[in-house]
Amino acid sequence: MKSPVAGMRSEIDGSVPFVGGVTMGIGASIGLFALGAILTFAVTTNQVGAVNLDVVGWILMLAGVVGLIATLVVWAPRRRRPADVVEERRVYDDRL
Repeated sequence: MKSPVAGMRSEIDGSVPFVGGVTMGIGASIGLFALGAILTFAVTTNQVGAVNLDVVGWILMLAGVVGLIATLVVWAPRRRRPADVVEERRVYDDRL
C-alpha cells in the first residue's frame, strides 16, 4: 500500500489521511504576538521606506491574539474528547 500524502484521499474510506502530527496554532499565535510586540515596542525606527513598523507590529499582535483565541475555541474542545476504543487486542510475545 502506498504511503499517504497530504491532500490525497484514502483508497479505503475516501477520507483525507492525517499527515504531519499536531498543528502548531498556539505556538504560531504566540510567535506572531511576540514579533509584533518587538516591532512595536523594541524597534526605535518607526518607518522603513513607506512601511510604518508600529502599525505592522500592532497588526501582528492582533493577528496573534485572534489566532490564539481561534485555536483555543476551535481545537481545544476536540482535543479533550477521549478516543473511542474500537477493539482491544492483547499481544503476547512467546519469544522470551
